[in-house]
Amino acid sequence: ANRAIEAWSLGRVHEVQGMNLHKLLHPQCPQNACDLSQRLDEAWESLATHGAADFEIGDPLLRRALSVTLRPMSSGADDTALTADDLVVIVLSDFTELHRVQSTLKSMNEELETRIEERTRELNVSRNELSMLSARLMTTQEDERKRIAQELHDSIGQSLSAIKYSLERAVEMTHTKDPTAPRHLLLTTIARVQQTVESIRSIAMNLRPSMLDDLGAVSAVRWFCREFAN
Repeated sequence: ANRAIEAWSLGRVHEVQGMNLHKLLHPQCPQNACDLSQRLDEAWESLATHGAADFEIGDPLLRRALSVTLRPMSSGADDTALTADDLVVIVLSDFTELHRVQSTLKSMNEELETRIEERTRELNVSRNELSMLSARLMTTQEDERKRIAQELHDSIGQSLSAIKYSLERAVEMTHTKDPTAPRHLLLTTIARVQQTVESIRSIAMNLRPSMLDDLGAVSAVRWFCREFAN
Protein backbone atom coordinates (compact mmCIF):
# COMPACT_ATOMS: atom_id res chain seq x y z
CA ALA A 1 0.00 0.00 0.00
CA ASN A 2 1.25 3.50 -0.79
CA ARG A 3 0.35 6.93 0.53
CA ALA A 4 -2.75 7.18 -1.67
CA ILE A 5 -4.33 5.33 1.25
CA GLU A 6 -3.81 8.43 3.38
CA ALA A 7 -5.05 10.75 0.64
CA TRP A 8 -8.27 8.73 0.55
CA SER A 9 -8.57 8.94 4.35
CA LEU A 10 -8.40 5.17 4.75
CA GLY A 11 -5.63 5.18 7.40
CA ARG A 12 -1.85 5.13 7.41
CA VAL A 13 0.24 2.81 5.30
CA HIS A 14 1.55 0.74 8.18
CA GLU A 15 -1.98 0.37 9.60
CA VAL A 16 -3.50 -1.22 6.51
CA GLN A 17 -0.82 -3.83 5.83
CA GLY A 18 -2.41 -7.28 5.62
CA MET A 19 -6.01 -6.05 5.66
CA ASN A 20 -8.71 -7.49 3.43
CA LEU A 21 -9.25 -5.09 0.52
CA HIS A 22 -13.03 -4.97 0.93
CA LYS A 23 -12.76 -4.32 4.66
CA LEU A 24 -10.19 -1.64 3.99
CA LEU A 25 -12.42 0.22 1.53
CA HIS A 26 -15.76 -0.57 3.22
CA PRO A 27 -15.02 -1.10 6.93
CA GLN A 28 -18.70 -1.01 7.99
CA CYS A 29 -20.18 -2.79 4.95
CA PRO A 30 -21.61 -6.35 5.08
CA GLN A 31 -19.56 -8.26 2.57
CA ASN A 32 -22.37 -10.47 1.25
CA ALA A 33 -24.50 -7.46 0.16
CA CYS A 34 -21.79 -5.34 -1.45
CA ASP A 35 -21.26 -4.89 -5.15
CA LEU A 36 -17.55 -4.21 -4.61
CA SER A 37 -17.14 -7.48 -2.71
CA GLN A 38 -18.92 -9.40 -5.46
CA ARG A 39 -16.80 -7.82 -8.17
CA LEU A 40 -13.62 -8.62 -6.21
CA ASP A 41 -14.69 -12.27 -5.86
CA GLU A 42 -15.30 -12.43 -9.61
CA ALA A 43 -11.90 -10.84 -10.19
CA TRP A 44 -10.15 -13.48 -8.07
CA GLU A 45 -11.84 -16.23 -10.10
CA SER A 46 -10.87 -14.51 -13.37
CA LEU A 47 -7.33 -14.12 -12.08
CA ALA A 48 -7.03 -17.86 -11.45
CA THR A 49 -8.56 -18.72 -14.82
CA HIS A 50 -7.13 -16.06 -17.16
CA GLY A 51 -4.13 -14.78 -15.24
CA ALA A 52 -5.44 -11.19 -15.07
CA ALA A 53 -8.54 -9.27 -14.05
CA ASP A 54 -9.81 -5.71 -14.55
CA PHE A 55 -13.06 -3.96 -13.72
CA GLU A 56 -14.48 -0.51 -13.10
CA ILE A 57 -17.04 0.38 -10.47
CA GLY A 58 -18.80 3.47 -9.16
CA ASP A 59 -18.45 3.20 -5.39
CA PRO A 60 -21.25 5.05 -3.55
CA LEU A 61 -19.60 4.60 -0.13
CA LEU A 62 -16.26 6.09 -1.19
CA ARG A 63 -18.02 8.44 -3.61
CA ARG A 64 -15.41 7.59 -6.15
CA ALA A 65 -15.23 5.96 -9.56
CA LEU A 66 -12.63 3.21 -9.27
CA SER A 67 -10.64 1.19 -11.76
CA VAL A 68 -9.39 -2.07 -10.23
CA THR A 69 -6.57 -4.09 -11.83
CA LEU A 70 -5.25 -7.45 -10.52
CA ARG A 71 -1.96 -8.83 -11.83
CA PRO A 72 -0.11 -11.91 -10.52
CA MET A 73 3.58 -11.92 -9.54
CA SER A 74 4.84 -15.43 -10.10
CA SER A 75 7.11 -17.09 -7.52
CA GLY A 76 9.19 -18.51 -10.36
CA ALA A 77 7.79 -22.04 -10.36
CA ASP A 78 7.58 -23.85 -13.67
CA ASP A 79 3.83 -24.41 -13.27
CA THR A 80 1.94 -21.46 -14.73
CA ALA A 81 -0.98 -21.92 -12.34
CA LEU A 82 -1.11 -19.71 -9.27
CA THR A 83 0.22 -21.21 -6.09
CA ALA A 84 0.08 -20.20 -2.45
CA ASP A 85 3.53 -18.67 -2.77
CA ASP A 86 2.54 -16.36 -5.60
CA LEU A 87 1.71 -12.72 -4.99
CA VAL A 88 -0.92 -10.51 -6.59
CA VAL A 89 -0.58 -6.79 -7.20
CA ILE A 90 -3.86 -4.88 -6.94
CA VAL A 91 -3.90 -1.36 -8.40
CA LEU A 92 -6.81 0.94 -7.63
CA SER A 93 -7.07 4.09 -9.71
CA ASP A 94 -9.42 6.96 -8.96
CA PHE A 95 -10.90 8.33 -12.16
CA THR A 96 -13.78 10.21 -10.52
CA GLU A 97 -12.78 13.52 -12.08
CA LEU A 98 -12.34 11.92 -15.50
CA HIS A 99 -15.73 10.25 -15.11
CA ARG A 100 -17.27 13.59 -14.14
CA VAL A 101 -15.71 15.34 -17.15
CA GLN A 102 -16.83 12.55 -19.48
CA SER A 103 -20.33 12.71 -18.04
CA THR A 104 -20.39 16.49 -18.50
CA LEU A 105 -19.15 16.16 -22.08
CA LYS A 106 -21.76 13.50 -22.77
CA SER A 107 -24.52 15.74 -21.42
CA MET A 108 -23.21 18.67 -23.46
CA ASN A 109 -23.07 16.51 -26.60
CA GLU A 110 -26.61 15.24 -26.02
CA GLU A 111 -27.84 18.79 -25.46
CA LEU A 112 -26.02 19.95 -28.59
CA GLU A 113 -27.47 17.10 -30.62
CA THR A 114 -30.94 17.96 -29.31
CA ARG A 115 -30.48 21.60 -30.30
CA ILE A 116 -29.18 20.59 -33.72
CA GLU A 117 -32.18 18.30 -34.24
CA GLU A 118 -34.58 21.05 -33.17
CA ARG A 119 -32.83 23.58 -35.41
CA THR A 120 -32.84 21.10 -38.28
CA ARG A 121 -36.58 20.55 -37.83
CA GLU A 122 -37.13 24.32 -37.75
CA LEU A 123 -35.07 24.74 -40.91
CA ASN A 124 -36.97 21.92 -42.62
CA VAL A 125 -40.28 23.52 -41.65
CA SER A 126 -39.05 26.91 -42.87
CA ARG A 127 -37.74 25.33 -46.06
CA ASN A 128 -41.08 23.63 -46.66
CA GLU A 129 -42.96 26.86 -45.97
CA LEU A 130 -40.67 28.74 -48.35
CA SER A 131 -41.18 26.06 -51.00
CA MET A 132 -44.96 26.28 -50.61
CA LEU A 133 -44.83 30.07 -50.68
CA SER A 134 -42.60 30.05 -53.74
CA ALA A 135 -44.91 27.61 -55.53
CA ARG A 136 -47.94 29.70 -54.58
CA LEU A 137 -46.20 32.86 -55.78
CA MET A 138 -45.33 31.25 -59.11
CA THR A 139 -48.92 30.04 -59.50
CA THR A 140 -50.24 33.50 -58.70
CA GLN A 141 -47.87 35.10 -61.19
CA GLU A 142 -48.86 32.62 -63.85
CA ASP A 143 -52.58 33.20 -63.20
CA GLU A 144 -52.04 36.97 -63.37
CA ARG A 145 -50.20 36.63 -66.68
CA LYS A 146 -53.00 34.50 -68.08
CA ARG A 147 -55.56 37.06 -66.95
CA ILE A 148 -53.65 39.95 -68.53
CA ALA A 149 -53.15 37.99 -71.76
CA GLN A 150 -56.85 37.19 -71.87
CA GLU A 151 -57.83 40.84 -71.29
CA LEU A 152 -55.40 42.03 -73.97
CA HIS A 153 -56.77 39.48 -76.41
CA ASP A 154 -60.46 39.96 -75.66
CA SER A 155 -60.49 43.71 -75.11
CA ILE A 156 -57.50 45.47 -76.61
CA GLY A 157 -56.93 43.03 -79.44
CA GLN A 158 -60.52 43.10 -80.64
CA SER A 159 -60.70 46.89 -80.33
CA LEU A 160 -57.52 47.38 -82.36
CA SER A 161 -58.80 44.96 -85.02
CA ALA A 162 -62.06 46.90 -85.23
CA ILE A 163 -60.16 50.20 -85.45
CA LYS A 164 -57.96 48.81 -88.22
CA TYR A 165 -61.03 47.61 -90.13
CA SER A 166 -62.77 50.99 -89.69
CA LEU A 167 -59.72 52.93 -90.92
CA GLU A 168 -59.40 50.68 -93.96
CA ARG A 169 -63.11 51.25 -94.69
CA ALA A 170 -62.66 55.01 -94.28
CA VAL A 171 -59.77 54.97 -96.74
CA GLU A 172 -61.99 53.25 -99.29
CA MET A 173 -64.70 55.88 -98.75
CA THR A 174 -62.30 58.68 -99.61
CA HIS A 175 -62.39 57.49 -103.22
CA THR A 176 -66.07 58.35 -103.50
CA LYS A 177 -67.33 61.70 -104.77
CA ASP A 178 -68.91 62.52 -101.38
CA PRO A 179 -66.08 63.86 -99.09
CA THR A 180 -68.29 63.64 -95.99
CA ALA A 181 -68.92 59.91 -96.45
CA PRO A 182 -66.22 58.62 -94.05
CA ARG A 183 -67.00 61.25 -91.40
CA HIS A 184 -69.40 59.09 -89.37
CA LEU A 185 -67.08 56.09 -89.58
CA LEU A 186 -64.10 58.15 -88.40
CA LEU A 187 -66.08 59.52 -85.44
CA THR A 188 -67.00 55.96 -84.46
CA THR A 189 -63.35 54.94 -84.77
CA ILE A 190 -62.25 57.81 -82.53
CA ALA A 191 -64.76 56.69 -79.89
CA ARG A 192 -63.42 53.14 -80.14
CA VAL A 193 -59.84 54.42 -79.73
CA GLN A 194 -60.96 56.24 -76.59
CA GLN A 195 -62.51 53.03 -75.27
CA THR A 196 -59.28 51.19 -75.99
CA VAL A 197 -57.27 53.81 -74.10
CA GLU A 198 -59.62 53.45 -71.12
CA SER A 199 -59.29 49.66 -71.25
CA ILE A 200 -55.49 49.95 -71.21
CA ARG A 201 -55.70 52.38 -68.30
CA SER A 202 -58.03 49.96 -66.46
CA ILE A 203 -55.63 47.05 -66.96
CA ALA A 204 -52.72 49.14 -65.68
CA MET A 205 -54.85 50.31 -62.75
CA ASN A 206 -55.65 46.73 -61.81
CA LEU A 207 -51.99 45.79 -61.93
CA ARG A 208 -50.74 48.67 -59.80
CA PRO A 209 -53.24 51.39 -58.85
CA SER A 210 -51.53 54.73 -58.34
CA MET A 211 -53.68 55.43 -55.26
CA LEU A 212 -51.92 52.49 -53.57
CA ASP A 213 -48.80 54.65 -53.42
CA ASP A 214 -50.63 57.98 -53.02
CA LEU A 215 -53.37 57.16 -50.51
CA GLY A 216 -52.49 53.73 -49.08
CA ALA A 217 -53.92 50.23 -49.12
CA VAL A 218 -57.27 51.06 -47.47
CA SER A 219 -58.23 53.64 -50.10
CA ALA A 220 -57.11 51.29 -52.87
CA VAL A 221 -59.31 48.47 -51.53
CA ARG A 222 -62.29 50.84 -51.24
CA TRP A 223 -61.75 51.93 -54.84
CA PHE A 224 -61.65 48.31 -56.00
CA CYS A 225 -64.89 47.62 -54.11
CA ARG A 226 -66.61 50.57 -55.78
CA GLU A 227 -65.37 49.50 -59.18
CA PHE A 228 -66.56 45.94 -58.57
CA ALA A 229 -69.98 47.23 -57.43
CA ASN A 230 -70.27 49.39 -60.54
